[in-house]
Amino acid sequence: ADSSFIRGMEVVFVPVSNPDGFKYSTERERYWRKNRRYATSPDCMGVDLNRNFEFAWSDSQEQVHSRFRKHPPPPRQCEEIYSGPKPASEPETQALQSLVREANLTVSIDFHSCGGYILGPWSYTQEPHPRLEEILDLGGQLQDALGQSGMDYHFCTGNRCLYPVPGNLADFGSSTGGLGFTVEMRPVVHEMVGMHDFAPPHDQILPSAEENYQAVL
Repeated sequence: ADSSFIRGMEVVFVPVSNPDGFKYSTERERYWRKNRRYATSPDCMGVDLNRNFEFAWSDSQEQVHSRFRKHPPPPRQCEEIYSGPKPASEPETQALQSLVREANLTVSIDFHSCGGYILGPWSYTQEPHPRLEEILDLGGQLQDALGQSGMDYHFCTGNRCLYPVPGNLADFGSSTGGLGFTVEMRPVVHEMVGMHDFAPPHDQILPSAEENYQAVL
């Protein structure tokens, strides 16, 4: 990347936003996605932090019912998309919200695994964001830059190509004066074959990091 482009800019990196969940995923359960909040029992722990932000937060039970049309949903706290007892209930969420507000971010990007998507706001609704033209322009530039590596990333506003995600970080960032995006890193969706794609092999880590670093800067 051209380093002159970022002179005069402040770039903030958050390497890990869910330290307890990350540690647990490396030591006990590889595909753990929530934090480690104690709920009703050791079998029902954690909150999905990317549904816990205060902007457009929703009771996760409303989302669960659509996924269990023929069977009763599991207890709310046991669901993988449990959004927490209230908006911004988790210390990890509170810390990120404070960072977004205090740093006065112009653009924020939340990196996820996986699928090869670039998701612009909004993800909680199909209503267009007031700055839709800017979003389409920035998202298109990011898609073109990521395509330089040969990977086929798909850009869209989140709720139009995936599913509703109320209370997510990118939408929160897009509600505070900046614009927030989510990048679902490689493998891209047509190359995915199973759950293990969420933890790609070691030889994919560096190429994925490099292509996203170059694209962002």
